[in-house]
Amino acid sequence: MSEDTLILSCGIFQKELMKIMEYNDWKFDLVFLNPLFHLDPKRLNDELNNKLAGKYDRKIVVYGRCSPEIDKICSKHSAERIRGEHCAEILLGERFWELMREEPGTYYLTPMLCKNFKRMVIKGTFIDDYPRLKNLYFHNYKKVVYIDTGIDDLDKKAVNIADYLGLELIIERSDVKNLEKRLREVL
Repeated sequence: MSEDTLILSCGIFQKELMKIMEYNDWKFDLVFLNPLFHLDPKRLNDELNNKLAGKYDRKIVVYGRCSPEIDKICSKHSAERIRGEHCAEILLGERFWELMREEPGTYYLTPMLCKNFKRMVIKGTFIDDYPRLKNLYFHNYKKVVYIDTGIDDLDKKAVNIADYLGLELIIERSDVKNLEKRLREVL
């Protein structure tokens, strides 16, 4: 593996990727984009294009299909995107699909999203300004799954979010192995 490798990732995976890098003693360049760019697809595309324009032997993108253009952007910059549709599926692997079969109306909380729920969800989608939006956004959900990757202790925060949303909470104990496996597939 070339150390002249860029890993461009959504900030949702920051702590998990840093743990993987440290554990494997990898010295790749890590660049994280603000997860709030998901709320502005044009900005996300611009940032992906900007960051991938650099000269590296390898360029790895750690994102799901968070933009309809992401695979086209990766191809344009000779970058490889890890396998996965979105962050919950990337972290949980096959377990995500099992959970979806059990209850399609599930809202998934990654550790970063759980930790920053107020800023990223309540403020990011203007629920704080327009409280009626909460019901519009969440009325079809039946439960919340918090994906505990074992890095931060956010169980209590997840309980508070589920209570706020009026949804049943499931805490899914995971780790970083699914993310690491998908990263290794493209390295």
